[in-house]
Amino acid sequence: MCFTKKGRNLYEAWCRYQECIPAWLGLKTYILKDTGRSSLVLLYDTVQLKGALSHYKVNNFLHSFGYSRCDGLQDYLSVLKQRFRSDFPHEVGAFLGIPVEDVESFIRLKGKQYLFCGYWKVYHEPGRAKKLFEGFDQAKAKAVQSFLIH
Repeated sequence: MCFTKKGRNLYEAWCRYQECIPAWLGLKTYILKDTGRSSLVLLYDTVQLKGALSHYKVNNFLHSFGYSRCDGLQDYLSVLKQRFRSDFPHEVGAFLGIPVEDVESFIRLKGKQYLFCGYWKVYHEPGRAKKLFEGFDQAKAKAVQSFLIH
């Protein structure tokens, strides 16, 4: 999630309540980038993220981007954060649950020739992607609602 000063100024709310948010949502948080005007935060379930990153396709893919020395979740997150310092690391999609085939195709095809676009540009298995989009919509609504209530 990106908390910005635009609109409702969720950045100030994030700064004020960031210690409480994990308990409210039942998730961990990891700040990937903070500019003082916005904060890019990964909200994640430890078991699910570890499982996703340990999948052989994802693991091999991330190794090609400099994650080969990672020995655990915190190492992966640290490398991802470091990569956000100089550019937008498109491999972040693998951390977000985007099928690695779509992430690879997006990078290789430079964002062109996709089948359709939702939360990401879909290159493979559109039916699977639509189901994931529905799950993302539900998770996003739950997170925002919980954040705004507290």
